[in-house]
Amino acid sequence: MLLASLRNIIDVAIAGYVRLTNTPPAEVYAAIGTHLAEMAEQHREDEPRIPYDNPLCRLSYLYMHVAATATLANRALKKLNIASDVVRNRGGQVLRVCAMGGGPGSEMLGLVKYFAEDSSVVMPSRLDFIVLDKVPQWGETWTQLAAEGERALAEAAAVRGVSAPAIAPQFYPMDVTSPASYGSYAWLFSNVDLVIFNYLISENLEHLSQLAEALKTVVAAASPDAAFVFIDRKEYFDRINDWLVSILASVGLTSAEGPIMESGTLDLHDKVDRDLGEYPTLIGRKPRLKFFNAGSRTPTAFYLAAKKGSGVSP
Repeated sequence: MLLASLRNIIDVAIAGYVRLTNTPPAEVYAAIGTHLAEMAEQHREDEPRIPYDNPLCRLSYLYMHVAATATLANRALKKLNIASDVVRNRGGQVLRVCAMGGGPGSEMLGLVKYFAEDSSVVMPSRLDFIVLDKVPQWGETWTQLAAEGERALAEAAAVRGVSAPAIAPQFYPMDVTSPASYGSYAWLFSNVDLVIFNYLISENLEHLSQLAEALKTVVAAASPDAAFVFIDRKEYFDRINDWLVSILASVGLTSAEGPIMESGTLDLHDKVDRDLGEYPTLIGRKPRLKFFNAGSRTPTAFYLAAKKGSGVSP
């Protein structure tokens, strides 16, 4: 499902870029390959500098990372009871989700996959999905992902003979790592059910104290029943997940589950050759398909869920 949805989004994005800029498709594919190489180098830095305001850079991120980050969001929902309980309890009702620094909103595809592939989960009556990100240009891509999500939900609902929820996508351009940014947006969190931080820590390692203060602001504004999900890079010396665990109580999250390490791959029914066609050949590399280091098979990702309450589960 994920790679097929990704193919539809990339088809539209590349065709639109070629039409608007008169750039030959071959040059677009070559530029995407160049951006991917530069992005990989930047992701090794504590403060990666990635020009997401460049449309081809955003296309590169979509191609390489959206299916992977959506898969991680989906597995977090499956394995973390704090998160899945909130989602299941909103069956037949409005489910409100916020992705912090969410970029294109890949977390939404992971949530859609959760509903589409598990018939025991009652779909919400409507999915309100908010993306907060300081790169305003992601807003265009976000609407395309929301359309793909609605299509997948409609197909799954038709098989079950139930009504499919509409997705109400919202995008607000803001720096989610800055506590000052929340002066105008704190109201958003008062009725949000699920808040997702997807690879936000690893892209702000030089601003962790500021990020902790921003998280504290969000937790204070959130409802008592809201769940918080953190997905990020697992480093060999555990810097990121150790920092996260160490600050949970101080930001107001005193009930936690995880971290759970992920060392698998994309689901077997996400087939690169079938779903992405010639894109891997044209671009010169496949998208991210695995969550482990080659050779050692040590995990490269983790997820953790938390909420206001008491008790911490390892």
